[in-house]
Amino acid sequence: MATPIQKKDSVTSQVHRSMQPRLLLLQLGGLTLLANSLLLSVPLLTIISLGAASWLFFSATTPFDWLFMETCALIGSTGLLVTLDLCLAKPARPAGLELGSKQAPELFAMIRRRCKQFSLAPIDRILITESTEIELIITPKRGLPGACTQTLLIGWPLLSFLSYQQFRVALRAVIGQWAGAGPWSSGYICRQVAFWQGLSQYYAERKFPATWLLKRPIRGFANYLESKAADVCRTQILVHDQLALEVTDDHHVLALIAAETLGTAFLHRKYWPMIFAAAERTADPVVKPFTNLNAIMDQILHREEADRWLLQALAAENNPRQCSLRERLAILGYCELRWSGLPDHPAMESLFGRQWQAIAGQLDSHWQDNVQQEWTDRHWRFRQDQDQFHALQQQASKENITGATAIRYARLAEQFLPRDEMVTLCKRLLRVNRTHADVCFQCGKQILEAGSDDGIRAIEIAIQLDPNYTSQGNTLIYAFERTNRVVPFQRVASA
Repeated sequence: MATPIQKKDSVTSQVHRSMQPRLLLLQLGGLTLLANSLLLSVPLLTIISLGAASWLFFSATTPFDWLFMETCALIGSTGLLVTLDLCLAKPARPAGLELGSKQAPELFAMIRRRCKQFSLAPIDRILITESTEIELIITPKRGLPGACTQTLLIGWPLLSFLSYQQFRVALRAVIGQWAGAGPWSSGYICRQVAFWQGLSQYYAERKFPATWLLKRPIRGFANYLESKAADVCRTQILVHDQLALEVTDDHHVLALIAAETLGTAFLHRKYWPMIFAAAERTADPVVKPFTNLNAIMDQILHREEADRWLLQALAAENNPRQCSLRERLAILGYCELRWSGLPDHPAMESLFGRQWQAIAGQLDSHWQDNVQQEWTDRHWRFRQDQDQFHALQQQASKENITGATAIRYARLAEQFLPRDEMVTLCKRLLRVNRTHADVCFQCGKQILEAGSDDGIRAIEIAIQLDPNYTSQGNTLIYAFERTNRVVPFQRVASA
């Protein structure tokens, strides 16, 4: 067991020390205020120009007056087009199953209290999604600054990994990290980055006569602001962890981080592949992935597998735009995560009461409608792959398969054969293709992913045959050796 932290204040101070310098926040705050002022000046300039043109139309006496009137009219008409474009802009909003206050009165009351606590504007929409995140999304209502829609996304699968108390802590941290007093707080800066990025994405696809006047300036400023504020937005997750520490201890924060990390790994590595495997049998999505989620998890989620996924998440390469899991744990003073198991009473039961099954059913229907085309495409693609795999099996029984055909055969074997049989087939292909670097690398990669160290030798051969595989090969070998070792649960000695 990990030794307890002596004082919570010491952990909080570490988080504060990792925050951005005040000078950077001042610079970014001033920059966003200037950009917002310039955008808001367009309607004002339009009114002034049109007013001046109208007045000069009736009072102009000299050629210079008429030239000035025409200039004002041109500026005013152009500004009118730009202003109309800004006022009519409707950037896309996040998708999901929208909740009403009658469906979850306790949840809505909890969110209102948190918004009031952190002096944040009320949440406009609450959506249930298919992810494993609780996230607040800021999207522009129109093209003018100040008008934003705040959408709270609650991943339904995550509620199965969290208890009611853990959900309350997570919700407080998510809402609190976006709060900020004035334009020089990290929360304000991150909201501005989200606003300008949403506006930039909207105008990238917008087709309107005045769009070309706005597209490049908005995209340029949005990208510049995102690059300058990258460190501020990157460390917002540390603010999230700090807010969680204010109401609970470090062990509960670790349990929350582990639940979020494991939920994402479980969905992407096991649950969704299992759900979409049903596309092999039917062309229409008839499964109910959310109604039956809790029952299925009890049967297929095992502690050994969960520990391995957590180790792999810690060993994963860092995303430069996000604070890594290792950094978050280092701030708390730990170097490893352990899963405490599924809660006896998932958060959804306490939040929604008897309505949780009805909401899960609505989410099932929403999901089925959204994945219909993808499901049908998977079904027919599976049939084609199955026919090709059977044809390759017949060909392999008559002759040796080499080259690109062998690579395709190995990839299809990963899809249609059990793990042990796939490893055996890859080893057989390696014996025939020892001088083919691409085949050696592909088969070695699949053998490593199957959990066998026999793939190391195949990748080493591929590197000898083609040095271009050196970087990829060494990365695969390093990741395999790191994620398949057992590291004792220990705490980093605090400075």
